[in-house]
Amino acid sequence: MDFVLRAAEFSHEKTRFGIILSAMPFFSRSGTGMAAAQHVMRAVAPITLVNLSNLCSWLFATAAMPAVVLFARHRPKQRTDQVTVVQIPWTPSGARTHSFEVAPSDVITLTLDEIQEQPLKLKAAAVGRRRDLLLLDDLTSAHRNLGEQLSLLDTTFQVGLIRGAPENQTRDARPLKGLDVLQVKDMQHFNIPDDLPTFSQSKAQWPRSREIYQAPLLIVKEMLLGSPRVLAAVSERDLVFTNSYFAVSLPRGHTRTAHLLATVLSSAFATWFFYLTAAEFGIYKRKLLARDLSFLPVPNFTSAVKSEAGQRLLQIEKNLRANGTDERGWAELDEAVFDLYELNDADRTVIRDGLLRAGWQWETGRESSVEPSDSRTEVTAYAKTFLSVIEDWLSVRNKRHMRAEVLDLPSSSALRVVRFVLEEGPGNASVSVVAPQGELGEVLARIGRRLKVKIATALSAERELRVHGRNEVVIIKPAARRYWMGIAALEDADAVVAESFSGGKV
Repeated sequence: MDFVLRAAEFSHEKTRFGIILSAMPFFSRSGTGMAAAQHVMRAVAPITLVNLSNLCSWLFATAAMPAVVLFARHRPKQRTDQVTVVQIPWTPSGARTHSFEVAPSDVITLTLDEIQEQPLKLKAAAVGRRRDLLLLDDLTSAHRNLGEQLSLLDTTFQVGLIRGAPENQTRDARPLKGLDVLQVKDMQHFNIPDDLPTFSQSKAQWPRSREIYQAPLLIVKEMLLGSPRVLAAVSERDLVFTNSYFAVSLPRGHTRTAHLLATVLSSAFATWFFYLTAAEFGIYKRKLLARDLSFLPVPNFTSAVKSEAGQRLLQIEKNLRANGTDERGWAELDEAVFDLYELNDADRTVIRDGLLRAGWQWETGRESSVEPSDSRTEVTAYAKTFLSVIEDWLSVRNKRHMRAEVLDLPSSSALRVVRFVLEEGPGNASVSVVAPQGELGEVLARIGRRLKVKIATALSAERELRVHGRNEVVIIKPAARRYWMGIAALEDADAVVAESFSGGKV
C-alpha cells in the first residue's frame, strides 16, 4: 500500500499504474486496514483490481501471499470513483497452459462510495457475483451483526489458551487448574466430548483470563478442515479451549441463544457469508478470524430464539448433536436457517450455490466445478431457475409466457445450449429436453442463420452468449458446471430482462 502511495507522489495526469501486490491488505477486516485500502484506491482512482488468488498453484507459485493486479488511471474516460473488480477463475486448461480466461460474469463494477459505505463489498466482488452483492446489502441492512449484538451482552469472541514452549511458560495459569481442556482435534459439529483431559499446569505462555472459559460457551474452530462448513458447538460446562478455537462466553440466561447461534454458524448461510467477506477464506488460507465472525448479520437474539424457525433449529441441533450429521440433516438445518432470515427462493438459490463455490477452495470442489454439466439435470435446473425470474415479470400482465428448450448435447460437447421462447397467451413456464439434430457445429450454424448472428465469431470473443431474436433468446456457454449454476441462471435472467429494454441482440 505504501509503495502505491509513494509511486503516486511521482505521478502526473498522464501516469498509468500497473502494479502486482499482495491481495491481503485490500481485504483486511481491521478498521485501519479497511481505511488504508480505501485511501489508496481514492488516491489513484479510477482503478481495476484483478484477483489472481485462484491461480496460486501456477502463477507466483512460490509467493507467500495471493496476488492482485492494480491498474489505475488507465481508462481516463471512466468515472473517477469507479472500481472495476475482476476475478480470474481456475481452469484445468489454464493450469496446463499458464493462461486464463475472463467472462463478463467475472467482472463487477463498484464505486468508492459503495465500498466506503459497506467495505465488505470489495472482497465480495473479488470472489462473488452481482446477486451475492445484492443479497449482502439486504442482509447487512436488515440485521445487526454478531459483534454488535454480543457487545450488548458485554461479551465478545476470544482466542484461547496458548501453552507455549517450556521456556515461554511464564504466566500464572493456576486459576484454570482442574478444568477440562478442548484441544485441536476434540470437537465435532455440535458435539464436545465428555471425557476431555484436565488442565494441570501452573504456568502457560498465554493462559488468558478465567472468565472467558465460563459456560455457556459458543465455540468455533478457526480452521475449515475438508469442508466449507464452519465447525461450531456449545459447552454448557466451563472448560479451557486452546487457540485453535474462538469462543464467546454468554450470560447464563442465554444458553439457548448459544445453541441457536451454533446452528446459524454451521449453516450454508454462514459459509456463503464468510466466503464472500472473510479476510482470508476464499482467497488465501482456509481459516476464519475472530473479526470475520463478528460481521455476520444475525436476527435479534431474543426474538430469534422465540420464533418458530428458531425453535425448529434448536430441535435440529439437539438431534444432530445426538445422532451426528448427514446430508439430510444439513439440508434440514439450512432450510430452517433460511426461514429464520425469511429468505425467498432466489436468495436460497444464491446461498446454496455459495456453499458449493466455497467448496472450490479444495481441490475436489475445484475440479468438480469444471466438469461437464449434464443437460438433463443441471442445465434443466438452470432453465427452471431462469424461467422463475422471467415469469415474475410476465405474471404482472399475464398475457405471455415463456418455455425453455434444453439441447441434449453429449457430455463431450464443449458447449451447452438453451433456447427460451416467448409465447402469446397466459400459461405456465415449461422446460423440455430436445434432440440437437446434428453435431454442435451444425446446431450453432442453424442458430446463427435464424438469428442473423455469426455465432463462431461471437464465441471467439465472448465465453458466454445471449443471442436475442424477436421472441426468443438463446444462451450458449461452456459446458463446465460453474456456468450453469442457479446463481448464473438468476443473473442471466436479470441480464435478459435488462437487454429486452435496451434492444440488445447479443
